[in-house]
Amino acid sequence: MSQLNAATTQVNTVTSSGSTVAIPKNIDVTGNINFTGDLLQNGVLFETLPSQSPKTAGGILMSDGKNAFWGTAAASESTQAAFQGSYGTNNFGPYNTDTGSANAQNPSISSGNYNPYSGEGQWYNYTGGTYNITVGSSFLYRSIFTHGYLVGGYRGSNPWRTVNQIYQATDVTICRGDQLDRAASYVDGNFGDFNGYVYGTQNSYGGSGQAVSSINLHTGTNRSFGPNGTYGHGDAYNSTPDSIGASIDSWDSTDDPGCASGQQTQRGYTAGGGPGSIQRLNFVTEMSTRLGNGFGNGGATGSEGETRCHLFGDTGNARYVQFSNESVSSYSLSGWGGDGWKKDLSTKWGFCYHGNGNNVTLPWLKFNDVTSSSIGSAFNQVDISSGEENMCMGQDWGYCMGNYAGGGGGYQNNRTWKRFHATDGDIVLGFKAEPKGHQGQSSGACFTGAFAVTGLRYQ
Repeated sequence: MSQLNAATTQVNTVTSSGSTVAIPKNIDVTGNINFTGDLLQNGVLFETLPSQSPKTAGGILMSDGKNAFWGTAAASESTQAAFQGSYGTNNFGPYNTDTGSANAQNPSISSGNYNPYSGEGQWYNYTGGTYNITVGSSFLYRSIFTHGYLVGGYRGSNPWRTVNQIYQATDVTICRGDQLDRAASYVDGNFGDFNGYVYGTQNSYGGSGQAVSSINLHTGTNRSFGPNGTYGHGDAYNSTPDSIGASIDSWDSTDDPGCASGQQTQRGYTAGGGPGSIQRLNFVTEMSTRLGNGFGNGGATGSEGETRCHLFGDTGNARYVQFSNESVSSYSLSGWGGDGWKKDLSTKWGFCYHGNGNNVTLPWLKFNDVTSSSIGSAFNQVDISSGEENMCMGQDWGYCMGNYAGGGGGYQNNRTWKRFHATDGDIVLGFKAEPKGHQGQSSGACFTGAFAVTGLRYQ
């Protein structure tokens, strides 16, 4: 070899075979090292980042304390790439399936499971301790819900446009201000991975309408119509994160419906409040269409699980939608009663909680969201009697964020309590968890998000 600049006391022998130099000891270098080839470790190319591929596009670089890895979302399924180039075609994410007609007027669904995120994570249990999980390993952990929103509601005859956000690890709620483009009283909503939707918004107290308002689940801000968007125009579509496809407004007018979401198919369902159909919103294309066999009575509620959602008007008007084929069927629960004025609470634990009474009552009934069968008998909430609750879904617990309560002639309030799914136990929370901005709000809509997922659209 022609040259070696190293401390000779650190090198015993230098041997050369062709172009390779073997140095059996350590070398301490105080200056620069200049080379033109690759840096190898044990014969393998040394990289400072984990392996990258098209599927890691938009991923979040994470660490378990020892190893770095990508919290990934396949670009063709859940990132901005799934939204671009969609207008004027029949193919839309997350499955790139053909809708069967122009601009997704009759969107088809996939029977596969859509997981937006994968990686290692940590969350809190009901005792306040932490546990490790593999995100994307099951429906419970397809994402980790970290925060929720309450939008709209009313007190007296005053409807609100306010958005409140609750951080579920700390039970702290902050007011995001008047974000909705229209007021929302006697409403309900559903949500996908990136956005939340509230149905029948209008700038008046109560009443029926087709308008759908939407907020961004990452920022809590209102989403506006795209440059070509006008109500009643069925084929405009805009792909930016904070603009809405024109035909997002619901097919039929609705007043106080029940709503639920299919998280793995990214579709939302709305029943009651006027139309006899079940209105369906594709969260990816933001196109609204309909299913048959719904019900028309208002004051409805909804809940969702892994394979189906339940939409409830009263014990004579209850339907579930099977996500795999979007079939609609009636259901009943042993021991149930009342109407949809006492709202349901969804979970990811294989069961939901049915508000088992009329307005301003105490009972709840737990039921299996796969078999639509009751689990045990009815039990009472820990707080005072209520109805028109704002029920917010969570990872291992859920919330009531304001309601219409009995006593003192009845009033809309900000009373907030928390239900742990591991025990079905409730805790009444204080001011830090309560909605802000008004002295009371009931009959609003709630959405839930996972920061690791919602942030993917901003990378």
